[in-house]
Amino acid sequence: MAGAIETYELPAPGEGQEVNGITAGPNGAVWFAWGSPSGSAGGIGSITAGGTISLFPLTSSDAGPVNDLAWGGGSIWTLEDLGGQSYVGQWTTGGTLQQQFPIPGVAAFRLVWGPDSALWFTAVATSSQIDPGGFIGWISASGVVTTYQLPASVAGQAPQSIVVGPDGALWFDVPAASSVGRITTPGTVSIYPIPQAMNEGTNQNMNALTVGSDDALWEIYWADDELVRISADGSMQEFPVPGCASTNMDDIASGPDGNLWLTMQSPNDSAVCTVSTDGIVTGVYPLTGTVAANTYPTVIAAGPNGDFWFGVVLGYIASLNPSLPSP
Repeated sequence: MAGAIETYELPAPGEGQEVNGITAGPNGAVWFAWGSPSGSAGGIGSITAGGTISLFPLTSSDAGPVNDLAWGGGSIWTLEDLGGQSYVGQWTTGGTLQQQFPIPGVAAFRLVWGPDSALWFTAVATSSQIDPGGFIGWISASGVVTTYQLPASVAGQAPQSIVVGPDGALWFDVPAASSVGRITTPGTVSIYPIPQAMNEGTNQNMNALTVGSDDALWEIYWADDELVRISADGSMQEFPVPGCASTNMDDIASGPDGNLWLTMQSPNDSAVCTVSTDGIVTGVYPLTGTVAANTYPTVIAAGPNGDFWFGVVLGYIASLNPSLPSP
C-alpha cells in the first residue's frame, strides 16, 4: 500500500519525551507540545516539511509538561503545568514565551482556538473553593477566564477532547459519562449520552473527537472497536472498523482527502488507519523499521501539504505522505 512514513527523533532536551499535542501552524511548519510522562519540564517545538526540528523548552524551575497547543490570532497557545497549577501560555512563532495566564482551581486537559477569537479548554476542578466536577473553560487573548460547569447528568466527570463544530459551537466528549457535549459561545451547554444500545463496553471508552468532511462529529469508541458519528442534533450512528481494530485507536483527525485518520496503539503492532465517512476502512499504514519496536503513534493532525504528522512514543515525531509509495 502506498504511504511513506518518515520518523524523526526529538533532539535534547526533548529526547525521550512524549508529543502531547500537534497542529499545523504558520510558515508551512507543524507545531507540537511535548513533555515527560513523569511530569518534568516540557515545551513546544516545530518541524519543517523537510524534517528540521526546533525545540523551545519551558525554563522555570517548577515547569511541568506542556499538555496541548493551538494556533490562532497570530500566536501559538499552550496548556502548561507549573507547580501543579494549569496555565495558558502565549508564544511567538519564533518560540518566545510572551505571557502566562493562570487558570485557578482546575486541571486543564485540551485546548482549541474558538470561532470567537478566544481559547476554549476542557478541565476538572482541583480546588475545594469551586464547585467539583467537570468544566468547559473560556479564556480571552488578554487572560480573562470564565468557566462553565457541566450539568448534573455528567456531574463530577471530566471532559477531554474539544473541537470547533461545523455549527460554530464547541463540541467535547465526557468519556467517564459516555457522553458528548456541545457549548455555544455564549455558554449554553447540551449533553448527548451515547445510546445504551451502543454502549456495550465499560465507561471511558471514548478517546478523541474531530469534525469530518461530512460536517458531522466523529468520536473514537475504542473498546467496542468502532467510530461514532454525531449529527448536529446530537443523534448518533455507530460504525465498526474491524480493519483498524487489532489495536486501540488513540487519536483521530480529518484529512484533506475526505477520510478520517486514526492512530492505533499497540507495541509491535502499531499503525495509522484511514476510514471514509461511510465507515469503510480505506487504508492501514503500519510503523516499520527500528522505530516500530515497542512504540506506537499518539496525537495526529493534518499538515499543510496534504501530509499527516503524528507523535510516536517515546521521543519521536513522524510524517505520512499517502501519495508516496511505502519504502
